[in-house]
Amino acid sequence: MITKNNIEALSVSEVNNYLAQTGKVAPYIATFNTFPLWDGEMIVYSNSIQENRNIDRIIKVQVKGHIQNNDNPFKDIISFQVKISDLNHYRKNGGICYFVVYFREEPYEHKIYYALLTPERLKTYIRESAGEKYTNIILKEIPNDKERFYWSCINFLDNRDKQSSFQTEDLAPMNIIGKTIGFSITGPYKDKMDMLNNLEGEYIPLYAFCNYDDKTISVPTGREAKIVNVRQQKKVCIDGKEWYNEIKALTINGCILYSIGNLLSLTVCKGNPAQLLRATIFEGTPALSDILKSKDFVLSLLKEGHVEIDGITYKFNFSSSMEGIKELLMQAQLLRMILDKQGINDDLELKNINVIYNERGEASLRCIIKDKVFDVTCPNVSWQSLIQAQ
Repeated sequence: MITKNNIEALSVSEVNNYLAQTGKVAPYIATFNTFPLWDGEMIVYSNSIQENRNIDRIIKVQVKGHIQNNDNPFKDIISFQVKISDLNHYRKNGGICYFVVYFREEPYEHKIYYALLTPERLKTYIRESAGEKYTNIILKEIPNDKERFYWSCINFLDNRDKQSSFQTEDLAPMNIIGKTIGFSITGPYKDKMDMLNNLEGEYIPLYAFCNYDDKTISVPTGREAKIVNVRQQKKVCIDGKEWYNEIKALTINGCILYSIGNLLSLTVCKGNPAQLLRATIFEGTPALSDILKSKDFVLSLLKEGHVEIDGITYKFNFSSSMEGIKELLMQAQLLRMILDKQGINDDLELKNINVIYNERGEASLRCIIKDKVFDVTCPNVSWQSLIQAQ
């Protein structure tokens, strides 16, 4: 039976068991810990050989438990009440990894939630509490993929170190107005969308890139990007023609990044007027059919100058910035023509496509198909002729 007396021991046991399976994060969390501020630490190693010479850095840890009513399902994201005085201590000591373990008795189940709280995230919670003694922090379900948790720890440590290296007085002489603002994420992600999917629900610290002592440094701005990602049933149309009917909507600081199909992303702003700000290609190895459908979609977008998403029309005027997209799609069109002539109808996965034109207008095309290099020469087909053919 789970009681208030044994829930701490059960919570620590479940967290220790999870961390032990990561191979690169070792828990040092004591049951019935008497230290007043946190329950222990976890050592992050640079590889799976857990020796002192491979220690990367250390993260402080707090573990709490909660008994869930059997009638209430476990959620993916929870909020948990914490004392502001505790958050202040965590902030002054480089942040913390906060675990909350939910338990259900009949049948016995548990789910671990966590939040890696950097000094800047803690500062935001404290500021938004508006003088109250308690506030709610947001935690998400810990991933089954232990490697992903490890990389979340690495990104927390990188951000913690950046933020801890600056004091408030250090920022006074630095003018961050008008500077490039961005964030940095490290991990074994397949592509940008895969990275952002993994960060769903998290707050990403934003930095201004400034020159200081002849070096470019990342200066904390005190601002964050909250990653919100939802798969939605929405129509993507151009002049009444439906191109896609399911998209992913990812919100970062007021702008919406729509994942269109398996290859394209469109960044829009629902202002007045609504605008299409950017179109980009995902990295990875898409199927040739995905590339060709994206080609036709982009050609139509270029001709009409707008796209309709869920009934909202977004106009754009950035055709000059789409050369990279046009080049990739052009290469795919050439490749499809070549494969058709050779009677190859498979929907192939492609990567590393390159085209070089000679003085006779012939294109020497090289790509990798199923891990084999594929070289051919074909007649040149201009991008403009493809537009006119639509």
